[in-house]
Formats: sequence, C-alpha cells, structure tokens
Amino acid sequence: MDINALIEKTESLVQANPVAAAAAALVLLFVLWRWPKFFFAVVVFTLFSFGVMKFFAWLTGATGLEHKKIPFIE
Repeated sequence: MDINALIEKTESLVQANPVAAAAAALVLLFVLWRWPKFFFAVVVFTLFSFGVMKFFAWLTGATGLEHKKIPFIE
C-alpha cells in the first residue's frame, strides 16, 4: 500500500465516522499538549513500523495473493 492509498483510506474513514475522528483528534492533541515526548515517540515508532512493513513487503515481493499461482490448485 502506498502513501496515497493510505491517505485516501484515512480520509474516507474520517468522512464516514466524523465523531470518532474528532474524538481521536482531541485525544491526540491532548497527548501532544500533555506529553510531547511520548507523542513524538509514538509517531516515530509508527513511522518505523510502517517502514519495516514496507521493507519486508518489498523483500518478499508481496503483491497480493491474487497474482500468485498456488501449486497443485487450478
């Protein structure tokens, strides 16, 4: 999944659930205001995890199961 797809999915989730999105935004703003080091640590951890996931997907050539032929099943 590329960044554009992630942004589009997030945007559609926010449009479908505005109350939950507002609550999540308020919680994130509160954490940013109250514990900025913790907030940025979570952001860095999330970006690192996303990068590791993308690296392993690239390393294994994962493009989706629909493109792979499973042996012995036709």
